[in-house]
Amino acid sequence: MLLGLGAAGPLAAMPLALHVSGSQLVNSAGCTVRLVGVDVDSLEWNAAGNGPWSNQEGITVTVQEALNYWHVNCIRLPLSQDYWNGTSNSKSTVTSAAAYQSLVDTIVSMCNAANVYVDVDLHWSGTGTYGTATQQYSMPDDNSPAFWESVAARYANNPSVLFDLYNEPYPNTWSVWRWGGTSNEGFATPGLQALLGDIRATAYSPSSALAFPGPNGNADNVCVAGGLGYSYMFADDQSCAPFPGLTDTAQGAGVVYAAHIYNNKGLNQATPSTVSNPCGGSWSAGGGWSSASTAGGWEYFIDPAAAKGPVLVEEFGDTNSGDSATNSFCIPVVQYINSNGYSGMSWDLNTSSGPELISGWSPTVGTPCPGCAWNLTAYEGQTVYAWLTSTTQASCATTPTDTPTYSPSPTATPSDSPSATPSRTATSTSTSTSTDSPTATATATPTDSATSTATATGTATATPVDSATSTATATPVDSATATATATGTATA
Repeated sequence: MLLGLGAAGPLAAMPLALHVSGSQLVNSAGCTVRLVGVDVDSLEWNAAGNGPWSNQEGITVTVQEALNYWHVNCIRLPLSQDYWNGTSNSKSTVTSAAAYQSLVDTIVSMCNAANVYVDVDLHWSGTGTYGTATQQYSMPDDNSPAFWESVAARYANNPSVLFDLYNEPYPNTWSVWRWGGTSNEGFATPGLQALLGDIRATAYSPSSALAFPGPNGNADNVCVAGGLGYSYMFADDQSCAPFPGLTDTAQGAGVVYAAHIYNNKGLNQATPSTVSNPCGGSWSAGGGWSSASTAGGWEYFIDPAAAKGPVLVEEFGDTNSGDSATNSFCIPVVQYINSNGYSGMSWDLNTSSGPELISGWSPTVGTPCPGCAWNLTAYEGQTVYAWLTSTTQASCATTPTDTPTYSPSPTATPSDSPSATPSRTATSTSTSTSTDSPTATATATPTDSATSTATATGTATATPVDSATSTATATPVDSATATATATGTATA
């Protein structure tokens, strides 16, 4: 398990190692931890990373802004399977695998030094052939195990690093989600259980300055797994099978379950009025629901994940800039996260992917804090920034000991085994498509940027915001105003 290094080694600048204990994340000092932060994307569609202003500064400038001013204890870093492999595609040209991996190293090192966790996310994979990781697909492909074996060796047992197995899966059944088979698009997928197993079987790389041996020499980092319906649904699947969870090894630090909440998935409602049971006929072939305006029922669709492990609302945001007057969507999301003690991160600290936390980087606009040079969007950024700045740190040890140890409680998981490899194919049908320059899926999560070297095609993680929205002036509100309705709780 994590970690155990010698005295004044790299651990001195890193946060304490995490592991799963029941429905909570706990660090090696025994303190419960809530991850709170922001997503910083672009490395999934731009091999060089997108930066502020003229985009010449690079993604590391954006990351540094998040670390310096956004009061985060975690950032999420979406990656491309192609670029990690050194393969260019229609979105961007990668110089080499070494150059891309070195850039990720730099960001991990920045988080290490800032005592902040980093959720390394396989955001875009392909369809079985390198060069096809150009959008969001329903499941990872047969090249994804090689991606995770490489990533796991490079960052094994690094206390800062979590491994996010796959962004926004949307197969039709929990069986395909867990055990693999045929994706909605028709290519073979290994399933998330296999990816978790590949990580746990991967030895740390002695040549990586960011990897550590741990007790057994293999990668035991906390892993993250999103639910069905583009990381939204943990209720019964289309065939009425319940959420099974993933089975971790005894040495593994456990699995966190990720939910992505956007307004086009519906507002919260404990008992959905129009979707009483997804397996009763309202579940679409694309892994979502027939109407984007259908009552979402966060407790109904997301809370079942807590029976298997901690819940991380890994993306949330408001795709409707018309909500600016009241922040009518984001405030209830923050309240939901806080009331359940969930971890949470908001999409997106980037002016090229929507929904956006900021509307511009110009140093001439109003700034919400000393040194900051950006404007908060009224429909999302103001609420999220106030939430993060008002969320207090728990009274908990923050300096790692030389040899932190613990005996984790394995994540509650089912004992079933696959009786057959699913072979059905299904055609993915999104329920809502945007046609900005990036196209987005039904679940309104981040889009591509029009600034990459080719026309950007959006992921299932983004709904683009019109340019008029992204440039609209959004003067931050006082923390005291926003925090009255979105009060943060302790994190570590």
